[in-house]
Amino acid sequence: MAYAQQELGLGWPCWHVGRTDTEERFKLVCVPSPEQWAQLPAPGLILKKSVAAPVRDADNKVVFKGQAIEVFSDRRRQIAVWGEHPDGGRYCWPTGRGPELAINPPPAPWWDLVLELHRERAQQAQPSSVRSGTTRLDPCPICGRNSSDTGLWCEETAEGLVLCMPGQTFNAELSHGRLELGSVVDGWALKKRTPIAEGDVLTFGLHQPSFIENLRRRMRAAART
Repeated sequence: MAYAQQELGLGWPCWHVGRTDTEERFKLVCVPSPEQWAQLPAPGLILKKSVAAPVRDADNKVVFKGQAIEVFSDRRRQIAVWGEHPDGGRYCWPTGRGPELAINPPPAPWWDLVLELHRERAQQAQPSSVRSGTTRLDPCPICGRNSSDTGLWCEETAEGLVLCMPGQTFNAELSHGRLELGSVVDGWALKKRTPIAEGDVLTFGLHQPSFIENLRRRMRAAART
């Protein structure tokens, strides 16, 4: 909210779809002008700009989700504007900021952000399998990230390692809690952390039980017989 208000402005006439349980999560619905549509190199993309990291408590539990501005530049996209949100609250909009304003184009600061995100995506447009010898995972076996996400992709290397990317919707530690080296998630063991701007990339490999683990497993099986 603070970034959007201070850097981009929220006073322009558009459909402002919020939620009854929070002021921090909302949608601004508008229709770009024909001139603006013509500037998009690849309409239909979903793009994201992270503006605040998640807030965690002393036990590393997320107490407040991170914030990001997401851009849905697709003429055919549908959005939820009525009913209950899965995280709580109901969709709503302020008086005078309803659907009748959705036909207005976005102002310059917001449109400049849209073009900036498209330029950034164009620089990353080369498929990951060509760029670094990896292939995209859809979905990721660790965090569940799939093609509905807006930015980073989880990837698999030629050696069979999984590179699980950070994120605010899909995130291994949001799904499974704090992970240490050696932690096992659904048969995948955490082998490495690599910090990037958005957080830590977690590298997983198939879990290979140690000699002691195999011995304990055999002893437990023998005790049951």
